[in-house]
Amino acid sequence: REAYSGKQLVMGLNKQFLLKKTNLLTDSRRTTWPSLLKTESKMQSIDIDTLRRNLQFQAARISGGDLGARGVGESTGASSEEIQNLQALIDSIDGQIDSIQDDIDRVEGKSDATSSALKEFQIRSASATSSLENTIEAQGNKCFAGLNEQEQILNTVRQTVKEISDDLFEEQTTASKKFESVEGKISTFDSKVVEFERTQQSLSSSVSNFRQDVEISIAGYLNSFTQYIEKRQRGTHTTLRYVASNKDVYSSLEDASRILPFNDVVTDSNGSANGLGISIPSDGQYVISATVTTVKGSVIFVQVLNTSGEVRETVRMYEGSWSAAGNSIVMDLARGDTVLIALSNNGKVVDGIYNYFTVSLAEPA
Repeated sequence: REAYSGKQLVMGLNKQFLLKKTNLLTDSRRTTWPSLLKTESKMQSIDIDTLRRNLQFQAARISGGDLGARGVGESTGASSEEIQNLQALIDSIDGQIDSIQDDIDRVEGKSDATSSALKEFQIRSASATSSLENTIEAQGNKCFAGLNEQEQILNTVRQTVKEISDDLFEEQTTASKKFESVEGKISTFDSKVVEFERTQQSLSSSVSNFRQDVEISIAGYLNSFTQYIEKRQRGTHTTLRYVASNKDVYSSLEDASRILPFNDVVTDSNGSANGLGISIPSDGQYVISATVTTVKGSVIFVQVLNTSGEVRETVRMYEGSWSAAGNSIVMDLARGDTVLIALSNNGKVVDGIYNYFTVSLAEPA
């Protein structure tokens, strides 16, 4: 019974050890922390030592050792077959122990590798943490800079809004003043319209009076104009012509000048031509023109005779020089006067040339 109990004890211890190893290996796969792996190796080393001591103790008991200390009774010894089985079991357990020791060595190697990886990971984590902190700080600085810039923009916007508000207020004030000014101007305009209506009425009255005055004036003007036309019609507009010849005989005046015989009538609306000169039918200003071709040194005169045939006025017109020459003068003449063209005493008219003498009323008296 004791031998059987020892075998069961060894098998129970072996099973317990294998269960612990399995649990430790399972835990080692679940965690990567080096401290757990080192603890597992330490626990496995303790279990192996304990197992070896138990095996030695059981071997001693099977070989005939004293079991009295456990209160079982005196030992009878084990058979050779049991001893062989136990020895085989011990050998098997030693092999398992060696395998477990190899596993422990591998676990310790993995623990060292994991520790190195963890340290490297810690270094990378520290570097990444430092880089992340730097990045966070840089991003924070950028954020603060952006916030400052946004704050400046907001301040600018606030200032702009304030300026726009001030401008709008000023524009509103200016618009109100302009509106008041416009109202004042409208009121003034209304007053001016009323004044204009009054002026218009006065102007209408003045126009009516002016129309009457104009009608009266026009009537008077028409009357005067009619009389003027009648006077002008009574005035002479006569042109005479004279063709000179060496055979002509000239009448002389008191001053020895000789009268040119303008006896060819060109125009004579009221019969003013008298064979030598032109008679004046009404008082007024007359234009007297003469064109006579004479030899050099000959002088042309205008002679005015009164109703008695006496010379009333003599006017020198020009001096000839072998070419056609003429001149005009304006004279105040009276009804009944006779106008003649005279040649100086030593003058001579060129033969065969047409000479002209015209008297026209310029303004009736």
